[in-house]
Amino acid sequence: MYAIVLYYFIFMRNILYLLLLPAFLLSSCNKADSKKLSVGKRTIFCYMAGDNNSLSDETTAKIKAICNGFGGEGKLLIYRDYDSRTGHISSATLSSVELTTDGIYKDVVLKRYGSENSASAEVVARSIKDAVEWAPAESYGLIVFSCGSGWLPTDQAELEESYDDDDDDDSNDIRPHLSTGTAGSILQDRHNKLSMTDFAGAIPPGLFDFIVLEAHHMGDIETLYELSDKTDRLLASVTEILSPGFTDIYPDALKYLYEESPDLEAFAKAYMARWRKEPTYPFATISLYDCTKVQNLVNALKAPLAREGENMYLYIDGVQRFGRKDKNSELDYSKCFLDLCDYVKQFATDKEMDNIQKALDNVIIYKDHTKSFGLPKEDGFDIKTFCGLSIYPEPQNYVVINTDHHYSTKFGQYIWSAN
Repeated sequence: MYAIVLYYFIFMRNILYLLLLPAFLLSSCNKADSKKLSVGKRTIFCYMAGDNNSLSDETTAKIKAICNGFGGEGKLLIYRDYDSRTGHISSATLSSVELTTDGIYKDVVLKRYGSENSASAEVVARSIKDAVEWAPAESYGLIVFSCGSGWLPTDQAELEESYDDDDDDDSNDIRPHLSTGTAGSILQDRHNKLSMTDFAGAIPPGLFDFIVLEAHHMGDIETLYELSDKTDRLLASVTEILSPGFTDIYPDALKYLYEESPDLEAFAKAYMARWRKEPTYPFATISLYDCTKVQNLVNALKAPLAREGENMYLYIDGVQRFGRKDKNSELDYSKCFLDLCDYVKQFATDKEMDNIQKALDNVIIYKDHTKSFGLPKEDGFDIKTFCGLSIYPEPQNYVVINTDHHYSTKFGQYIWSAN
């Protein structure tokens, strides 16, 4: 009887050991990789595509400012791709901002990817996946920094310009960098560019609570609708974002993005306050959008835009613009980004405009602008009306872009579909 009880005890002990072994192993793994696997409140992922002349030096200063503004409230990961010609890191990296032994926050490299095209949907998708794996959280935010030109397609002859391969040091030039091949992109890696459509396709739906686009002309209805199922809040500018963009506000304003309810409005106000005090180029616009309300706005726009169709270009003249001509090339953004309300009211009925304005009021959480944008000698313009969102009016001489691309965006497909 005693032997039977002993064998039963040993048998049950072994069973219990086998049941508990995975838990012990998992506990050991979690302890070893606690920095990587612990779930935090919020992870903000900064995607810095700076592998081009105009942005490489700015990327360095921006990362330093971001580190200075981080207070350890959650996790902060940075993907960066430097321009190797400027003597910086020649390979792309994924870093985590960590508190160092000297008591300051610095970016610590987690992964080295080697030389790659940061203006690639595959690289964007992989980097987001890696960031989530390294810093899982209850909430995620995304900051994107690169050259930008709204929804416009990449590599089209109607907008194209030559790429400047000179190693001129323009790190002290506060003017926007529009002479480095930014004809249609949200991301640029030297000659390579990534369109908004492909960028949106690389972002998992609903992953990010907010997206901040530190790039030119991203506050257009086409971009907003393309990202409307990717995030709840979008912060962008209808005009260019003059260098150094958000760099000067990161040390004091980054904390707003880590509040329990991310205060993007406070962040935007800090940006406008900084640029209003700029002595030489006091020009800026900013808009904060509620992406969950965009569909109603697009519904309201469908009838007047579909009705005008190919005649949209007739209403461009005299409408508030947000783009400029680039004096260093043939690029002309002055006809590509117009104030949405000021443009559509040229041909919409009063009832249609009432519906559009009501829908837009629900989309725009916050908007602000300076009285003008750019110096007169640099094709600057006054801002007399500002609804907070721009639209592409299909300029008559941009035939390929109009027919092959604008109608192929998510916005274009919805507006001009048969349904």
